[in-house]
Amino acid sequence: MDEITLLAEFLRSRNEIDRRIAFIIGYPTAPGPIGEFIASKVFGIELMEYATQKGFDGHFASGPLAGRTVSVELYGKQDDILDDHPEEDPDYFLVITNPRTAHGMTSGTSRPFIIEHIYLFDAKTLLWEEAEIYPVQRNKIFPLTEKQRSLLHLFNPSALCRS
Repeated sequence: MDEITLLAEFLRSRNEIDRRIAFIIGYPTAPGPIGEFIASKVFGIELMEYATQKGFDGHFASGPLAGRTVSVELYGKQDDILDDHPEEDPDYFLVITNPRTAHGMTSGTSRPFIIEHIYLFDAKTLLWEEAEIYPVQRNKIFPLTEKQRSLLHLFNPSALCRS
């Protein structure tokens, strides 16, 4: 098969998978809605009714941060940059990241969906090292349960090997 025919075949398969994912999460398949869906199920975040809500995506429904607002960010790679909007800050940012990648050439590489790190930032104190809650629990304000860790391991094949 030539390259264009093969690409078209792969994209048809990808479109079918995206359709199935959209059915599960209730929104078009894009990083934002996928991250928000995962966060809502794993961390008990009640999402806003409309995705156009300014400043935050929802609030913690229970636990030590119950009622506090949160903006969920899903990044395809970890580069220690947070897209925040100071005039609309939530109480917390929950940042889900894929693995850190080396700088430089990305030609011919893929960016698989893997959850390698999760950070919970107080919106007023944005320090990456102190905000990590997964896989290492550095931020103690929101202790993860074994069930939450097990759910997150589903998205991180290397974490399953370490368990």
